[in-house]
Amino acid sequence: MLYLLTTSFIIGIFLGSLLPVTFPTTALLFVLIGLLTIVVLFRREPLVFRLSTCVLLLVAGIWRYQSVQPTSDSTWIQSLNDGPEITLLGQIVGDPERLGAKQRLETGGLRLEDGAVLKGKILVNARRYPEYRYGNEIEIVGRPETPPELEDFSYRNYLATKGIYSLIDYPEITLLSSGNGNRTHAALLNFRKLLEEKIGQILPEPESSLLAGVILGVKRSLPKDFYDALQKSGTLHVVVVSGTNITYAISALLAISGLLARPARLTFATLGILAYALMVGGGSAVWRSTLMGLTVLLAAVLGRRRLAQEALFLSAAVLLLANPMGLWQIGFQLSFAATAGIIFLQDLIRSQLQVLPKLVRRGLVTTLAAQIGVLPVITHNFQTLSIVSPLSNLLIFLLVPLITVGGALVGLMALVWLPLGRLVAPLIYVPAKLFVTIVELSAKAPFAQIEIPQLPVFVWLAYYLVLVYIVIRCPKKIQNEN
Repeated sequence: MLYLLTTSFIIGIFLGSLLPVTFPTTALLFVLIGLLTIVVLFRREPLVFRLSTCVLLLVAGIWRYQSVQPTSDSTWIQSLNDGPEITLLGQIVGDPERLGAKQRLETGGLRLEDGAVLKGKILVNARRYPEYRYGNEIEIVGRPETPPELEDFSYRNYLATKGIYSLIDYPEITLLSSGNGNRTHAALLNFRKLLEEKIGQILPEPESSLLAGVILGVKRSLPKDFYDALQKSGTLHVVVVSGTNITYAISALLAISGLLARPARLTFATLGILAYALMVGGGSAVWRSTLMGLTVLLAAVLGRRRLAQEALFLSAAVLLLANPMGLWQIGFQLSFAATAGIIFLQDLIRSQLQVLPKLVRRGLVTTLAAQIGVLPVITHNFQTLSIVSPLSNLLIFLLVPLITVGGALVGLMALVWLPLGRLVAPLIYVPAKLFVTIVELSAKAPFAQIEIPQLPVFVWLAYYLVLVYIVIRCPKKIQNEN
Protein backbone atom coordinates (compact mmCIF):
# COMPACT_ATOMS: atom_id res chain seq x y z
CA MET A 1 0.00 0.00 0.00
CA LEU A 2 2.82 2.40 0.86
CA TYR A 3 4.34 1.77 -2.56
CA LEU A 4 1.10 2.82 -4.24
CA LEU A 5 0.66 5.93 -2.12
CA THR A 6 4.18 7.29 -2.47
CA THR A 7 4.41 6.38 -6.16
CA SER A 8 1.08 8.12 -6.83
CA PHE A 9 2.39 11.32 -5.27
CA ILE A 10 5.70 11.15 -7.18
CA ILE A 11 3.86 10.54 -10.47
CA GLY A 12 1.66 13.53 -9.61
CA ILE A 13 4.77 15.70 -9.23
CA PHE A 14 5.94 14.50 -12.64
CA LEU A 15 2.56 15.18 -14.28
CA GLY A 16 2.48 18.60 -12.67
CA SER A 17 5.76 19.44 -14.41
CA LEU A 18 4.16 18.67 -17.79
CA LEU A 19 1.22 21.03 -17.32
CA PRO A 20 1.42 24.70 -18.33
CA VAL A 21 2.22 27.21 -15.59
CA THR A 22 -1.17 28.84 -16.15
CA PHE A 23 -3.00 25.65 -15.14
CA PRO A 24 -5.69 26.61 -12.61
CA THR A 25 -4.30 25.41 -9.27
CA THR A 26 -7.48 26.58 -7.51
CA ALA A 27 -9.44 23.98 -9.49
CA LEU A 28 -6.97 21.33 -8.32
CA LEU A 29 -7.58 22.38 -4.74
CA PHE A 30 -11.31 21.79 -5.15
CA VAL A 31 -10.60 18.38 -6.71
CA LEU A 32 -8.43 17.55 -3.70
CA ILE A 33 -11.23 18.46 -1.32
CA GLY A 34 -13.70 16.33 -3.30
CA LEU A 35 -11.38 13.32 -3.34
CA LEU A 36 -10.68 13.69 0.38
CA THR A 37 -14.45 13.61 0.97
CA ILE A 38 -14.73 10.37 -1.02
CA VAL A 39 -11.87 8.82 0.97
CA VAL A 40 -13.62 9.65 4.26
CA LEU A 41 -17.06 8.44 3.13
CA PHE A 42 -15.81 5.16 1.64
CA ARG A 43 -13.07 4.34 4.15
CA ARG A 44 -14.78 0.99 4.90
CA GLU A 45 -14.72 -0.05 1.23
CA PRO A 46 -11.10 -1.25 0.71
CA LEU A 47 -10.99 -1.03 -3.09
CA VAL A 48 -12.71 2.36 -3.31
CA PHE A 49 -10.63 3.66 -0.40
CA ARG A 50 -7.31 2.62 -1.96
CA LEU A 51 -8.15 3.87 -5.42
CA SER A 52 -9.47 7.19 -4.11
CA THR A 53 -6.43 7.67 -1.87
CA CYS A 54 -4.04 7.03 -4.77
CA VAL A 55 -5.91 9.48 -7.00
CA LEU A 56 -5.99 11.98 -4.13
CA LEU A 57 -2.20 11.82 -3.76
CA LEU A 58 -1.72 11.99 -7.52
CA VAL A 59 -3.74 15.22 -7.70
CA ALA A 60 -1.94 16.46 -4.57
CA GLY A 61 1.38 15.95 -6.37
CA ILE A 62 0.16 17.91 -9.39
CA TRP A 63 -1.10 20.72 -7.16
CA ARG A 64 2.12 20.80 -5.10
CA TYR A 65 4.30 21.17 -8.18
CA GLN A 66 2.07 23.84 -9.67
CA SER A 67 1.97 25.76 -6.40
CA VAL A 68 5.69 26.62 -6.57
CA GLN A 69 5.78 27.65 -10.23
CA PRO A 70 6.54 31.30 -10.96
CA THR A 71 4.06 33.47 -12.83
CA SER A 72 4.50 36.52 -15.02
CA ASP A 73 3.02 38.98 -12.52
CA SER A 74 5.11 41.71 -10.90
CA THR A 75 5.55 39.86 -7.60
CA TRP A 76 8.22 37.56 -9.12
CA ILE A 77 11.81 38.62 -9.73
CA GLN A 78 11.82 37.45 -13.37
CA SER A 79 9.23 40.09 -14.22
CA LEU A 80 12.14 42.56 -14.01
CA ASN A 81 14.45 40.54 -16.28
CA ASP A 82 16.05 42.20 -19.33
CA GLY A 83 14.82 45.63 -18.27
CA PRO A 84 16.56 48.73 -16.91
CA GLU A 85 19.05 48.82 -14.04
CA ILE A 86 17.40 48.51 -10.62
CA THR A 87 18.30 48.47 -6.95
CA LEU A 88 17.56 45.28 -4.97
CA LEU A 89 17.93 44.39 -1.32
CA GLY A 90 18.45 40.75 -0.42
CA GLN A 91 20.19 38.18 1.72
CA ILE A 92 22.78 35.59 0.68
CA VAL A 93 20.99 32.29 1.34
CA GLY A 94 23.60 29.80 0.11
CA ASP A 95 27.29 29.14 0.64
CA PRO A 96 29.06 31.44 -1.89
CA GLU A 97 30.76 29.49 -4.65
CA ARG A 98 34.22 30.89 -5.39
CA LEU A 99 35.70 30.07 -8.78
CA GLY A 100 38.92 31.74 -9.92
CA ALA A 101 38.45 35.50 -10.03
CA LYS A 102 34.73 35.49 -9.26
CA GLN A 103 32.18 34.34 -6.71
CA ARG A 104 28.55 33.34 -7.12
CA LEU A 105 26.05 34.59 -4.59
CA GLU A 106 22.65 32.90 -4.31
CA THR A 107 20.46 35.71 -3.03
CA GLY A 108 16.89 35.49 -1.72
CA GLY A 109 14.49 37.48 0.44
CA LEU A 110 14.45 40.06 -2.35
CA ARG A 111 12.74 43.42 -2.13
CA LEU A 112 12.80 46.71 -3.98
CA GLU A 113 13.79 50.08 -2.55
CA ASP A 114 10.13 50.90 -1.88
CA GLY A 115 9.81 47.76 0.27
CA ALA A 116 7.91 45.66 -2.31
CA VAL A 117 8.71 41.97 -1.74
CA LEU A 118 9.73 39.81 -4.73
CA LYS A 119 9.35 36.04 -4.98
CA GLY A 120 12.15 33.86 -6.29
CA LYS A 121 15.92 34.12 -6.00
CA ILE A 122 18.67 35.72 -8.05
CA LEU A 123 22.21 34.50 -8.81
CA VAL A 124 24.79 37.27 -8.55
CA ASN A 125 28.13 36.88 -10.33
CA ALA A 126 30.51 39.13 -8.41
CA ARG A 127 34.26 39.74 -8.32
CA ARG A 128 36.31 37.48 -6.05
CA TYR A 129 36.93 40.21 -3.50
CA PRO A 130 35.62 41.38 -1.14
CA GLU A 131 34.39 37.96 -0.04
CA TYR A 132 30.77 37.67 1.04
CA ARG A 133 29.29 35.06 3.36
CA TYR A 134 26.06 33.25 4.00
CA GLY A 135 23.67 35.50 5.92
CA ASN A 136 25.06 38.79 4.57
CA GLU A 137 22.37 41.34 3.70
CA ILE A 138 23.42 43.22 0.58
CA GLU A 139 22.25 46.00 -1.72
CA ILE A 140 22.56 45.15 -5.41
CA VAL A 141 22.52 47.73 -8.20
CA GLY A 142 22.42 46.10 -11.61
CA ARG A 143 20.35 44.75 -14.47
CA PRO A 144 18.60 41.39 -13.94
CA GLU A 145 18.79 39.07 -16.94
CA THR A 146 17.03 35.88 -17.97
CA PRO A 147 19.33 32.84 -17.54
CA PRO A 148 20.52 31.61 -20.96
CA GLU A 149 19.63 28.43 -22.83
CA LEU A 150 22.93 26.82 -23.88
CA GLU A 151 23.32 24.64 -26.96
CA ASP A 152 23.39 21.31 -25.15
CA PHE A 153 22.26 22.32 -21.66
CA SER A 154 19.37 24.34 -20.25
CA TYR A 155 21.07 26.56 -17.70
CA ARG A 156 17.72 28.28 -17.19
CA ASN A 157 15.98 25.07 -16.14
CA TYR A 158 18.94 24.06 -13.99
CA LEU A 159 18.71 27.29 -11.99
CA ALA A 160 14.91 27.05 -11.86
CA THR A 161 15.18 23.77 -9.91
CA LYS A 162 16.87 25.85 -7.20
CA GLY A 163 14.25 28.59 -7.33
CA ILE A 164 16.60 30.97 -9.19
CA TYR A 165 15.02 32.88 -12.07
CA SER A 166 17.37 35.83 -12.69
CA LEU A 167 21.06 36.59 -13.15
CA ILE A 168 23.01 39.77 -12.46
CA ASP A 169 26.61 40.01 -13.69
CA TYR A 170 29.07 42.13 -11.71
CA PRO A 171 26.67 44.64 -10.16
CA GLU A 172 27.52 47.25 -7.55
CA ILE A 173 27.26 45.53 -4.16
CA THR A 174 27.05 47.17 -0.76
CA LEU A 175 27.22 45.11 2.42
CA LEU A 176 24.42 46.22 4.74
CA SER A 177 24.70 43.74 7.62
CA SER A 178 25.95 40.28 8.56
CA GLY A 179 24.76 37.26 10.54
CA ASN A 180 21.16 37.37 9.34
CA GLY A 181 20.77 33.72 8.32
CA ASN A 182 20.20 30.61 10.38
CA ARG A 183 22.94 30.67 12.99
CA THR A 184 23.29 26.90 13.17
CA HIS A 185 23.67 26.61 9.40
CA ALA A 186 26.14 29.51 9.37
CA ALA A 187 28.21 27.82 12.08
CA LEU A 188 28.25 24.56 10.12
CA LEU A 189 29.38 26.36 6.95
CA ASN A 190 32.16 28.15 8.85
CA PHE A 191 33.23 24.85 10.38
CA ARG A 192 33.36 23.22 6.94
CA LYS A 193 35.42 26.06 5.50
CA LEU A 194 37.89 25.91 8.39
CA LEU A 195 38.18 22.11 8.06
CA GLU A 196 38.78 22.48 4.31
CA GLU A 197 41.60 24.95 4.99
CA LYS A 198 43.25 22.60 7.53
CA ILE A 199 43.11 19.69 5.09
CA GLY A 200 44.86 21.87 2.50
CA GLN A 201 47.63 22.55 5.03
CA ILE A 202 48.41 18.91 5.82
CA LEU A 203 48.17 17.25 2.38
CA PRO A 204 49.51 18.13 -1.10
CA GLU A 205 47.42 18.36 -4.27
CA PRO A 206 45.47 16.58 -5.60
CA GLU A 207 45.15 14.47 -2.44
CA SER A 208 43.94 17.42 -0.34
CA SER A 209 41.23 18.30 -2.88
CA LEU A 210 40.24 14.64 -3.05
CA LEU A 211 39.89 14.47 0.73
CA ALA A 212 37.90 17.73 0.83
CA GLY A 213 35.61 16.38 -1.89
CA VAL A 214 35.05 12.98 -0.28
CA ILE A 215 34.37 14.12 3.28
CA LEU A 216 32.98 17.63 2.64
CA GLY A 217 31.48 17.41 -0.84
CA VAL A 218 33.67 20.35 -1.96
CA LYS A 219 34.75 19.90 -5.59
CA ARG A 220 35.41 23.50 -6.61
CA SER A 221 39.11 23.24 -5.66
CA LEU A 222 39.83 20.11 -7.69
CA PRO A 223 42.64 20.54 -10.24
CA LYS A 224 41.20 20.43 -13.77
CA ASP A 225 43.32 17.44 -14.89
CA PHE A 226 42.21 15.40 -11.88
CA TYR A 227 38.58 16.47 -12.34
CA ASP A 228 38.70 15.28 -15.96
CA ALA A 229 40.25 11.98 -14.84
CA LEU A 230 37.47 11.45 -12.29
CA GLN A 231 34.89 12.08 -15.03
CA LYS A 232 36.51 9.70 -17.53
CA SER A 233 36.94 6.94 -14.95
CA GLY A 234 33.33 7.22 -13.76
CA THR A 235 34.35 8.06 -10.19
CA LEU A 236 33.29 11.72 -10.01
CA HIS A 237 30.35 10.76 -7.77
CA VAL A 238 32.83 9.98 -5.00
CA VAL A 239 33.84 13.63 -4.52
CA VAL A 240 30.29 14.88 -4.01
CA VAL A 241 28.04 14.05 -1.10
CA SER A 242 25.67 11.59 -2.77
CA GLY A 243 23.61 8.59 -1.79
CA THR A 244 26.38 6.31 -3.05
CA ASN A 245 29.04 8.18 -1.09
CA ILE A 246 27.06 7.98 2.14
CA THR A 247 26.44 4.28 1.46
CA TYR A 248 30.22 3.81 1.48
CA ALA A 249 30.40 5.64 4.81
CA ILE A 250 27.64 3.40 6.16
CA SER A 251 29.64 0.33 5.09
CA ALA A 252 32.62 1.59 7.08
CA LEU A 253 30.53 2.34 10.17
CA LEU A 254 28.90 -1.10 10.02
CA ALA A 255 32.30 -2.76 9.74
CA ILE A 256 33.56 -0.82 12.78
CA SER A 257 30.46 -1.78 14.81
CA GLY A 258 30.40 -5.38 13.61
CA LEU A 259 30.67 -6.88 17.12
CA LEU A 260 27.77 -4.87 18.56
CA ALA A 261 24.18 -6.09 18.84
CA ARG A 262 21.78 -5.15 16.03
CA PRO A 263 20.09 -2.21 17.84
CA ALA A 264 23.47 -0.83 18.90
CA ARG A 265 24.82 -1.14 15.33
CA LEU A 266 21.81 0.70 13.95
CA THR A 267 22.14 3.47 16.55
CA PHE A 268 25.91 3.79 16.06
CA ALA A 269 25.68 3.96 12.27
CA THR A 270 22.73 6.38 12.31
CA LEU A 271 24.46 8.77 14.71
CA GLY A 272 27.64 8.50 12.67
CA ILE A 273 25.86 9.40 9.43
CA LEU A 274 24.01 12.30 11.07
CA ALA A 275 27.30 13.60 12.49
CA TYR A 276 28.84 13.30 9.02
CA ALA A 277 25.92 15.23 7.49
CA LEU A 278 26.37 18.02 10.02
CA MET A 279 30.12 18.09 9.43
CA VAL A 280 29.73 18.68 5.67
CA GLY A 281 27.41 21.63 6.18
CA GLY A 282 23.92 20.13 6.41
CA GLY A 283 22.63 21.65 3.15
CA SER A 284 19.61 20.39 1.25
CA ALA A 285 21.73 18.12 -0.99
CA VAL A 286 23.43 16.65 2.09
CA TRP A 287 20.17 15.86 3.89
CA ARG A 288 18.74 14.40 0.67
CA SER A 289 21.69 12.05 0.33
CA THR A 290 21.60 11.23 4.04
CA LEU A 291 17.94 10.28 3.88
CA MET A 292 18.62 8.06 0.87
CA GLY A 293 21.62 6.49 2.57
CA LEU A 294 19.68 5.68 5.73
CA THR A 295 17.31 3.52 3.68
CA VAL A 296 20.32 1.37 2.76
CA LEU A 297 21.18 1.22 6.45
CA LEU A 298 17.74 -0.22 7.21
CA ALA A 299 18.29 -3.02 4.72
CA ALA A 300 21.82 -3.76 5.92
CA VAL A 301 21.18 -3.83 9.68
CA LEU A 302 17.58 -4.98 10.00
CA GLY A 303 17.80 -7.41 7.09
CA ARG A 304 14.33 -6.34 5.93
CA ARG A 305 14.76 -5.32 2.33
CA ARG A 306 11.05 -4.68 1.89
CA LEU A 307 11.18 -2.06 4.64
CA ALA A 308 14.15 -0.37 2.98
CA GLN A 309 12.39 -0.35 -0.38
CA GLU A 310 9.31 1.32 1.07
CA ALA A 311 11.48 3.75 3.06
CA LEU A 312 13.26 4.76 -0.15
CA PHE A 313 10.02 5.74 -1.88
CA LEU A 314 8.71 7.43 1.26
CA SER A 315 11.90 9.50 1.58
CA ALA A 316 11.67 10.50 -2.09
CA ALA A 317 8.05 11.59 -1.63
CA VAL A 318 8.95 13.62 1.47
CA LEU A 319 11.84 15.33 -0.34
CA LEU A 320 9.61 16.20 -3.30
CA LEU A 321 6.90 17.47 -0.98
CA ALA A 322 9.45 19.90 0.47
CA ASN A 323 10.90 20.82 -2.94
CA PRO A 324 8.87 19.64 -5.97
CA MET A 325 11.45 21.17 -8.34
CA GLY A 326 13.96 18.70 -6.95
CA LEU A 327 12.54 16.04 -9.27
CA TRP A 328 14.63 17.57 -12.07
CA GLN A 329 17.79 18.07 -10.04
CA ILE A 330 20.49 15.71 -11.24
CA GLY A 331 21.69 15.24 -7.66
CA PHE A 332 18.27 13.93 -6.60
CA GLN A 333 18.06 11.64 -9.63
CA LEU A 334 21.54 10.22 -9.03
CA SER A 335 20.97 9.67 -5.30
CA PHE A 336 17.61 7.99 -5.84
CA ALA A 337 18.76 5.85 -8.78
CA ALA A 338 21.97 4.71 -7.07
CA THR A 339 20.21 3.88 -3.81
CA ALA A 340 17.39 2.08 -5.63
CA GLY A 341 19.94 0.09 -7.61
CA ILE A 342 21.72 -1.02 -4.44
CA ILE A 343 18.49 -1.95 -2.61
CA PHE A 344 16.67 -3.70 -5.46
CA LEU A 345 19.50 -5.25 -7.52
CA GLN A 346 22.21 -6.10 -5.01
CA ASP A 347 20.90 -9.57 -4.15
CA LEU A 348 20.19 -10.43 -7.78
CA ILE A 349 23.72 -9.56 -8.83
CA ARG A 350 25.24 -11.31 -5.81
CA SER A 351 23.46 -14.56 -6.73
CA GLN A 352 25.18 -14.51 -10.12
CA LEU A 353 28.68 -13.89 -8.74
CA GLN A 354 29.01 -16.65 -6.16
CA VAL A 355 32.14 -18.00 -7.86
CA LEU A 356 34.11 -14.86 -6.97
CA PRO A 357 35.97 -14.36 -3.66
CA LYS A 358 33.79 -12.76 -1.00
CA LEU A 359 35.79 -9.53 -0.77
CA VAL A 360 35.80 -9.03 -4.55
CA ARG A 361 32.14 -10.02 -4.81
CA ARG A 362 31.09 -7.54 -2.14
CA GLY A 363 32.71 -4.58 -3.87
CA LEU A 364 31.63 -5.59 -7.36
CA VAL A 365 28.01 -6.20 -6.34
CA THR A 366 27.57 -2.75 -4.78
CA THR A 367 29.40 -1.06 -7.66
CA LEU A 368 27.40 -2.78 -10.41
CA ALA A 369 24.07 -2.27 -8.62
CA ALA A 370 24.67 1.47 -8.29
CA GLN A 371 26.06 1.80 -11.82
CA ILE A 372 23.08 0.01 -13.39
CA GLY A 373 20.76 2.31 -11.48
CA VAL A 374 22.40 5.58 -12.55
CA LEU A 375 23.30 4.63 -16.14
CA PRO A 376 20.32 6.39 -17.79
CA VAL A 377 20.72 9.51 -15.61
CA ILE A 378 24.41 9.92 -16.47
CA THR A 379 24.16 9.14 -20.19
CA HIS A 380 21.05 11.27 -20.72
CA ASN A 381 22.40 14.32 -18.90
CA PHE A 382 26.08 14.17 -19.88
CA GLN A 383 25.96 12.15 -23.14
CA THR A 384 29.00 10.16 -21.99
CA LEU A 385 29.59 6.62 -20.78
CA SER A 386 32.64 5.48 -18.84
CA ILE A 387 33.64 2.00 -20.02
CA VAL A 388 36.14 1.57 -17.19
CA SER A 389 33.71 2.71 -14.49
CA PRO A 390 32.84 -0.75 -13.07
CA LEU A 391 36.51 -1.69 -12.75
CA SER A 392 37.69 1.65 -11.36
CA ASN A 393 34.82 1.75 -8.85
CA LEU A 394 35.61 -1.81 -7.79
CA LEU A 395 39.27 -0.92 -7.19
CA ILE A 396 38.42 2.12 -5.07
CA PHE A 397 35.52 0.45 -3.23
CA LEU A 398 37.55 -0.37 -0.10
CA LEU A 399 39.48 2.90 -0.25
CA VAL A 400 36.47 5.23 -0.12
CA PRO A 401 35.21 4.23 3.38
CA LEU A 402 38.80 4.40 4.64
CA ILE A 403 39.33 7.86 3.16
CA THR A 404 35.91 9.06 4.34
CA VAL A 405 36.17 7.97 7.97
CA GLY A 406 39.96 8.20 8.32
CA GLY A 407 40.08 11.53 6.50
CA ALA A 408 37.42 12.99 8.77
CA LEU A 409 39.37 11.93 11.87
CA VAL A 410 42.66 13.29 10.53
CA GLY A 411 40.97 16.55 9.51
CA LEU A 412 39.47 16.95 12.98
CA MET A 413 42.88 16.31 14.56
CA ALA A 414 44.36 19.06 12.37
CA LEU A 415 41.51 21.31 13.41
CA VAL A 416 42.28 20.73 17.10
CA TRP A 417 46.07 21.06 16.71
CA LEU A 418 47.72 21.49 13.30
CA PRO A 419 51.04 19.73 14.23
CA LEU A 420 49.04 16.67 15.30
CA GLY A 421 47.23 16.67 11.95
CA ARG A 422 50.53 16.83 10.09
CA LEU A 423 51.90 13.99 12.21
CA VAL A 424 49.05 11.58 11.32
CA ALA A 425 48.53 12.87 7.75
CA PRO A 426 50.68 10.09 6.18
CA LEU A 427 48.12 7.55 7.42
CA ILE A 428 45.50 9.02 5.09
CA TYR A 429 47.92 10.15 2.37
CA VAL A 430 48.72 6.55 1.39
CA PRO A 431 45.12 5.47 0.55
CA ALA A 432 44.44 8.90 -1.00
CA LYS A 433 47.51 8.59 -3.24
CA LEU A 434 46.45 5.06 -4.22
CA PHE A 435 42.99 6.39 -5.09
CA VAL A 436 44.49 9.14 -7.27
CA THR A 437 46.75 6.63 -9.04
CA ILE A 438 43.85 4.27 -9.81
CA VAL A 439 41.74 7.14 -11.17
CA GLU A 440 44.54 8.52 -13.35
CA LEU A 441 45.48 5.12 -14.77
CA SER A 442 41.83 4.24 -15.45
CA ALA A 443 41.31 7.56 -17.27
CA LYS A 444 44.31 6.85 -19.53
CA ALA A 445 42.93 3.49 -20.69
CA PRO A 446 41.97 3.35 -24.41
CA PHE A 447 38.31 4.24 -24.92
CA ALA A 448 37.93 4.94 -21.17
CA GLN A 449 34.97 7.17 -22.00
CA ILE A 450 32.75 7.23 -25.07
CA GLU A 451 30.17 9.73 -26.21
CA ILE A 452 26.53 8.67 -26.30
CA PRO A 453 23.94 10.59 -28.34
CA GLN A 454 21.02 11.93 -26.32
CA LEU A 455 18.39 9.23 -26.70
CA PRO A 456 14.65 9.87 -26.32
CA VAL A 457 13.36 9.67 -22.76
CA PHE A 458 11.10 6.70 -23.61
CA VAL A 459 14.22 4.59 -24.31
CA TRP A 460 15.41 5.03 -20.72
CA LEU A 461 11.87 4.56 -19.45
CA ALA A 462 11.85 1.20 -21.21
CA TYR A 463 15.24 0.44 -19.60
CA TYR A 464 13.81 0.97 -16.11
CA LEU A 465 10.65 -1.00 -16.95
CA VAL A 466 12.85 -3.95 -17.91
CA LEU A 467 14.67 -3.65 -14.56
CA VAL A 468 11.33 -3.56 -12.73
CA TYR A 469 10.24 -6.69 -14.61
CA ILE A 470 13.47 -8.49 -13.68
CA VAL A 471 13.12 -7.57 -10.01
CA ILE A 472 9.49 -8.70 -9.91
CA ARG A 473 10.17 -11.98 -11.72
CA CYS A 474 13.24 -12.98 -9.72
CA PRO A 475 12.91 -15.86 -7.24
CA LYS A 476 11.66 -14.76 -3.83
CA LYS A 477 14.40 -16.63 -2.09
CA ILE A 478 16.96 -14.39 -3.81
CA GLN A 479 15.06 -11.20 -2.93
CA ASN A 480 14.95 -12.17 0.73
CA GLU A 481 18.66 -12.93 1.06
CA ASN A 482 20.72 -10.56 3.15
